[in-house]
Amino acid sequence: MENACTNLNQVARAVRLLKIDGFSLTAGMGGDYCLKSIWTVDGYELEVLIYPGTTWVALKLVFLSEARTQWGVRASMACQLVDLSRELEPYHEYGVSETFYHPQDFGALVFMDRNKIPSGYIKDDMLTLRCAITVLKELPAPTIPAEEVITQPSTNLHQHLGELLQSEMGADVTFLVSYESFAAHKYILAARSPVFKAQFFGDMKEKCSARVEIKDMEVAAFRAMLHFIYTDTVPELDRPLEEVTTLAQHLLVAADMYGLERLKLICEIKLCGGITVDTAATTLALAEQHNCSKLKAKCVEFIVSTPAVLEAVLATDGYKHLEASCPLVLTELLKSVHLIRLALIVSFAGATLRLPDRFFSGGTKHSQTFAMEKACTNLTEVVRSVRLFKIDGFSMTMGIGRDYSFNCRWSFDGYDWEVRIYPRTNEDFNLSWVSLRLIFLSEARTCAVRTTLRCCLVDPTGRLKPSEEDCRSIIFRKPQDSSSQVPLITRCEHLELSGYVKDDSFTVQCTLEVFKELPDVATVSLKEVHLPPSNLHLQFAQLLQSETGADVTFLVSGESFAAHKLILAARSPVCMAEFFGDMKEKCSQTVEIKDMDATVFKALLQLIYTDTVPEFGQQVEADVEAIYTDTMPEFGQQEAAVTVMAQHLLAAADRYGLDRLKLICAGELAGGINVNTAATTLALADLHNCP
Repeated sequence: MENACTNLNQVARAVRLLKIDGFSLTAGMGGDYCLKSIWTVDGYELEVLIYPGTTWVALKLVFLSEARTQWGVRASMACQLVDLSRELEPYHEYGVSETFYHPQDFGALVFMDRNKIPSGYIKDDMLTLRCAITVLKELPAPTIPAEEVITQPSTNLHQHLGELLQSEMGADVTFLVSYESFAAHKYILAARSPVFKAQFFGDMKEKCSARVEIKDMEVAAFRAMLHFIYTDTVPELDRPLEEVTTLAQHLLVAADMYGLERLKLICEIKLCGGITVDTAATTLALAEQHNCSKLKAKCVEFIVSTPAVLEAVLATDGYKHLEASCPLVLTELLKSVHLIRLALIVSFAGATLRLPDRFFSGGTKHSQTFAMEKACTNLTEVVRSVRLFKIDGFSMTMGIGRDYSFNCRWSFDGYDWEVRIYPRTNEDFNLSWVSLRLIFLSEARTCAVRTTLRCCLVDPTGRLKPSEEDCRSIIFRKPQDSSSQVPLITRCEHLELSGYVKDDSFTVQCTLEVFKELPDVATVSLKEVHLPPSNLHLQFAQLLQSETGADVTFLVSGESFAAHKLILAARSPVCMAEFFGDMKEKCSQTVEIKDMDATVFKALLQLIYTDTVPEFGQQVEADVEAIYTDTMPEFGQQEAAVTVMAQHLLAAADRYGLDRLKLICAGELAGGINVNTAATTLALADLHNCP
């Protein structure tokens, strides 16, 4: 039964973990605030918007592409809470399904009340969502084709050229690579590579050489490059990346050396898909040396993805190679580091001591948890700074006014603040508070700067635990925005008795956390990494047009056409017999073609070199008049001209054994049979065996 089933549709699915660090800081940010993540599923780009700033956490799935069909794209999104430690099972799944047609079409999903999110799913103020996007891929309805339908075969140009490479027939150059030899054809190499074109048809010394030694290249890389030149395919890279990483790296170098841009991009995309700790640094060096901007960006993205990954990469031999070979790229790497930094500043009676920045790698309990964290997309980041403020001569503050404060500037994350500590906030000293205020001195780079300020008293000797911490969430938008006064201890007399006053001084510890939204870097957009279609036919069209290395000329109806015997022989069995068999044209450099119009022969050559035929409807009237001399009525003239061209091309294709062109012409004629053409088309089909 299963074997008899017909699949009416297929689905493409992508799953990602989205982390919101500093989840509590998003409360109250309003309904317009959202976090964004770009996805690519089945060739479509979609954007997930998360709105955490109100009572309800909501999600929106936004379509960024144009639907490829008039029926639109059916897509769904399912989300649930997950616990990275795996102590809790995923929490209730919510979903939305929509049909998208145009960019900015969307489907909305109300996830859940943030106040009812089970506490176990919020770890270290971090909430993790697992989102899955599924796109329905509709298949065409199965039909039984009618016997009259003529299926056009797929292109076989690459197959014929691959067979030519393998047979070594007519090869005029041999490459020596690590004591192995490879036979090839100069003008095919020149058509595909500007470097080979300069070598064999320019002023370089290899112009007349039949043997060329290639140094500093692996045999496997050269063999794969040669196969690509002839076929525009790299089957060697179809295996899993861990098996072919070294080959892909060597092949990228070879492609850059010989100007094979499409092969270079294929290797670049392959390497982008499997960067690991062991390969990140060497691949980054490779990308820098060979100007692979997309691969370079992906390497940097991977290296700085987590502190643990960064630490592991720095310990590899590849990083030492990177330092030695590409020192300038280290500057760019450092600029890209998004880590939690700790700047500890201790003030002693006007003297300031700054301790150096440090990287923190938060260890994980289980390897599974670490693997899940690496797979997450961080939508937010919290950076923090801790400072200790020490006030000497506490007893001397008894006589100062309540507006007096000790002030200190605090620079962090590119912003400036001023900390003001008020030792007395009431005229009655014994009923007064010790309090603190934070003043914003910068312009916000975005609409607002979301922060958390935590303050407590500490004992510099370490004998007492820090006092109860006061925590405030504060939003800063413009200079002079201020927090409310933060009370550090209820009454000043209690401060003296608490034990936190030592030698007539006390110390306040402040922790400032800044909530930052990160750009989504988990997926490279298709617009960023786009592999252009095969250009094999375009380069062979240029070879035909330029006549580089041509070794035969055809005379057809008073016009001459230069061509290459080997390419003709690879594509046509008749040409194979003519030029490499026992026929008289074997050594001839000029061949006259009778009973064929020049326009038809020109289209024939185009198919041989490019495997394409000009659209029949685009044949210009002047070309058609050369092969069609009867008078045609003005109405239907173009249709009749197309029919005549297709008939002549079919006859030429049959003459030279070009089965694909013959089928193309037969299909064109079958679709335009009418009262005027039925009899002639039937005679043509019988004459040239077109059942």
